[in-house]
Amino acid sequence: MDNMASSRVWWFRVLFVIVAMGLMFFRLLPLDTRPQNWAGPDILMALIFAWSVRRPAAIPSILIALVIFSEDLVLQREPGLQAALVIIAAAWLKLSLSYNSDASALREWMLVAAAVVGVTVATRFILIVFFVPLPGLGLHLSQMVATILIYPVVAAVTHFVFGLRPVTAQSGEFGTLRGRS
Repeated sequence: MDNMASSRVWWFRVLFVIVAMGLMFFRLLPLDTRPQNWAGPDILMALIFAWSVRRPAAIPSILIALVIFSEDLVLQREPGLQAALVIIAAAWLKLSLSYNSDASALREWMLVAAAVVGVTVATRFILIVFFVPLPGLGLHLSQMVATILIYPVVAAVTHFVFGLRPVTAQSGEFGTLRGRS
């Protein structure tokens, strides 16, 4: 049983990397070249949080770091800032939901919303402290709100399409998949 659970964890890791690279590819496509007054959701962040909440062992911190750091480099953001903040938020989500593995969808959504707000506020604060030129506040806020609103859709896709169901104490996988980062 342990070997089957281990192979399933590796399958989820490979699937996560493939989906993350696909999201980065579509984010780089020049679909609209005019400046925007609003920003779309950060689907990769929502995906990482959904994965962290539902299968903590399937998405270790080093994998999050590699994926987000590569996205930082590709999108020409401050290298490592987003990666560090998303790792901290994902670890916080793993810890806060590990105490109550049978959390409701609304509680999960509220915790993820708090993590998204935390990442956004911390990003703005750190960029202000280091005098980095910032995009407008409206862009960061619209991306934050859009990410929070898209999270239930991302969670549903991970559940129904990828088969990433939350680990519960009754599933038998609680001891093997819970608590690793």
